[in-house]
Amino acid sequence: MENLFEISDRERVIERLSLLQLDAHPKWGTMTAHQMIVHVTDPFRAALGEKETVPLKKIFGLWPFNKLISQLLPWPKGAPTSPDFIQGKGGTAPADFEDDKRSLLLLIHRFIQEGQTPSQLTAHAVFGRLTNREWGRLMWRHIDHHLRQFGL
Repeated sequence: MENLFEISDRERVIERLSLLQLDAHPKWGTMTAHQMIVHVTDPFRAALGEKETVPLKKIFGLWPFNKLISQLLPWPKGAPTSPDFIQGKGGTAPADFEDDKRSLLLLIHRFIQEGQTPSQLTAHAVFGRLTNREWGRLMWRHIDHHLRQFGL
């Protein structure tokens, strides 16, 4: 299973991100390419403890649902987004496209670096406590979902 902690999986994600253009159109949904970049950046900030999130008490945080949904089941198009990651609510607003892409890449590298230490990453607002490998899988799935949204 793909995971950001696997070098080849991470390099492929970074390659795909480098291909994303500001004027790319989504195959589904309403986010622009720039909005998507900051949308996938915010969860890295949350995992690293730089962005506060409100824990959502849902069935998804209970075993086995948390593992099935975060790690295995197909990611649905149009799935609800935590208000902490919605621009105009709790999510980061886009600034400069290239700067925001660079910020995402830097956060991916920090996530990998800090994720080498057990318990360095925070609990997920929906899925609760995840191992660092589970975080890597979840983050890969989230970025992959949105890169596919833009044909990458």
